[in-house]
Amino acid sequence: DKIKFYVAYAKQKKIEVLPPDINKSQTYFSTDGKSIRFGIAALKNVGVNVVEEIIAERERNGDFKDLMDFVNRVDGQALNKRCIESLIQAGAFDCFGKTRSQLMSVYTIAITRALDAKKRAISGQMDMFGSLLSQDDGIDDLEYPDICEYIPKVKLHLEKEIAGVYLSGHPLDAFA
Repeated sequence: DKIKFYVAYAKQKKIEVLPPDINKSQTYFSTDGKSIRFGIAALKNVGVNVVEEIIAERERNGDFKDLMDFVNRVDGQALNKRCIESLIQAGAFDCFGKTRSQLMSVYTIAITRALDAKKRAISGQMDMFGSLLSQDDGIDDLEYPDICEYIPKVKLHLEKEIAGVYLSGHPLDAFA
């Protein structure tokens, strides 16, 4: 309820509230120019410890390039499927240029590949040519299905469920 109040107050004062962004958001709400950036820890199913791990990794090694880069770099113990679903549905991965529906359709594959790669690295598994499997072997490439984005009503419903507020619009915008 506090989040709704603060977001409504910011909008009333003509301060833009930007959606969460995995490469720009902080743990809590922060400023981004003259706008307010939604904090990642304010999302349902995303804990402060996970967010701090994400931000620490981003600060150590730069912005995340895509979903596969994200799941490879962030500690698998910190992440879980519900956390990644929440990040996708709230729009935190929109910066990757893929639709939320595409991301939702491949995120479990990304997690599985990242976990398998980490297990192989720990065990020192070799490929048939005697070299360690590396990230350059195409294992990090995800094939995104050619599907449409969620209809605005569904997209807004998911945002509201995860963030507590509508982030990319409002259901009544079409009638304004």
